[in-house]
Amino acid sequence: MKRLNTFAISILIIILAALAASCGGSTIGVGQPEGINDDTQGNGAIEQQIPEEFNADELPMLPFDGGDEEQQIVLQAKGASWVSSPDHLTPVLHHNAGVDPGDPNCYLLKGRKPVFTHVPQGPDFAYALYQIPVGALETDLLSMKVEAAPGAAGDFYFGAIANYSGMVWDFFGPEGAAPTWSVDMQSLGYDFTSPAGNLYVLLLVPAAQSLHVTDIVLDYKDRDKPVDPNPEIWNVWGKAYEDYATGSAHGGMDVIFRDINTSAWYVTMADAAGNWGMNLPTGEYDFWVIGNEMLLDVSGPVALIDYLPDGVGTRLDLDGSGQIVYQGSNAVYNGSVVPMPLITANSF
Repeated sequence: MKRLNTFAISILIIILAALAASCGGSTIGVGQPEGINDDTQGNGAIEQQIPEEFNADELPMLPFDGGDEEQQIVLQAKGASWVSSPDHLTPVLHHNAGVDPGDPNCYLLKGRKPVFTHVPQGPDFAYALYQIPVGALETDLLSMKVEAAPGAAGDFYFGAIANYSGMVWDFFGPEGAAPTWSVDMQSLGYDFTSPAGNLYVLLLVPAAQSLHVTDIVLDYKDRDKPVDPNPEIWNVWGKAYEDYATGSAHGGMDVIFRDINTSAWYVTMADAAGNWGMNLPTGEYDFWVIGNEMLLDVSGPVALIDYLPDGVGTRLDLDGSGQIVYQGSNAVYNGSVVPMPLITANSF
C-alpha cells in the first residue's frame, strides 16, 4: 500500500447531506489507477503532494482539538479508550456525505458531477473526517480497518491519517480494489494522536464517484488482567446509561479519573452504546462521568454505590492487588471491592 504525506492547509467546509444508492447494491471498484509514491527532497523535508483528484485549498486542515481547559488536562496525561468499533455513521466533519437513505447502517460519500454555476457550492469531491479516541492506548493499537465499498466498478477512494509528528496528512491509496482498507498502526513511525488523544481518519472520494462505509474497526493488543502479583497498570472499564432500567445508553460522555496524589487526569469518552475503558496505574482516584449522577452495583439487584457530582466524583482506589475499592464515608461499599464494570446512570 502506498502513502502520501501533505501539509495541512486552510479549510472551506460546506456541510451537505448526500442522497443516493444503498449499500446493498454496491459493487467493489476494479481497475484502480496507480498510487502516489512518497517523495522527499534532498534535505529530508516532505515535498507537498496530494492526490490529483483533490484541490489542496478545499481539504480539511489537520485537526488540533480542545480548548484551553482540555489542553491543560492532556498536557499531564493523554486519555485512554477501549472503543474498538467507532461509529462510522457520525464523522465530526463531512461534505457531500450522509447516512445512506437506502441503508441506515451505511454511511454514503458521493462526489458531485462537476456543473458550472455562478453560486459557490464547495468542492465536488466528498469527504468524511472521523475522530476516534485512542489516547494512552496509542502504543497498544495494532491496526485500523475501514470496511468500505465503492459504488461502481472503477470507483476508488483515498484514506488519510493525521500525523502529529510532522503535522501533515498521511495519505493512502487509491483504495477500493479490496473491501477493506487496513493500516498497520505499529509501522507508521509517528504520533497519530492529537494532544487530546484522538486519532483522526479522513476518507476522500473523487467527483462523480461514491463510497459506502459500513464499519471501522480498531484492533488492540491483548489487554487481559495482568498476572503480576504487584501490577502497576490495571484495566478499568464500564458503561454509562441515561436510564439503566430501560437500557437507554448515555453515549459521548466524558469519563474522568483524577489521580489524587499526582493530579494527573485520565480522560476518555463513552462510545455510542455507552461503553468505555482505559488502562490506569495503581493509585487513588476521583472518578466521575459527565452527565451521569450515580455509580451502581448491578451484580445482583441494582443498588446505589454513591453519587458522582461533576468535578468532585467519588473516590476509587486501585490497590496493590488490582482491585477497585470504594473509600467514601457514607456508603455500604466503604472498604469493599466495587463490582466491574463500573456502571453509571442518571436513573435506575
